[in-house]
Amino acid sequence: VTWQAWEQWIGHLLRLHELQSQDDHCEVAALAARAVDNDPGTRAIVGRAYDQWIELLRVQLAEMRVARLLRADTPVDELASAVVAAVQGGAVIDKATGSNRHLGNALRQTYALLRGFANQAAVQ
Repeated sequence: VTWQAWEQWIGHLLRLHELQSQDDHCEVAALAARAVDNDPGTRAIVGRAYDQWIELLRVQLAEMRVARLLRADTPVDELASAVVAAVQGGAVIDKATGSNRHLGNALRQTYALLRGFANQAAVQ
């Protein structure tokens, strides 16, 4: 995984979000609605989906750390969780407000946070 791949992923998410919002649809916001469902089975399924998504991101970040794109002290578990929280929170706020800016803001700031852990020797 490279920094360019992260930038492309963010761009893809934002384009998809824009397209879905034109139809008043958002899969990420719909997932959040299911996460607070009264049915424990539904919540468990949604919880596992979040855990899988976080794990995929954690593995990618760990690979970046091994490749020395990220510093050795990079908290990959926490960052993976933060990325998913940023996507989820930004999408839900956009759905509630009818805006498309919150997800973009959340993703740009999360990317800046990730870049803050970049191995400076690899950047130069």
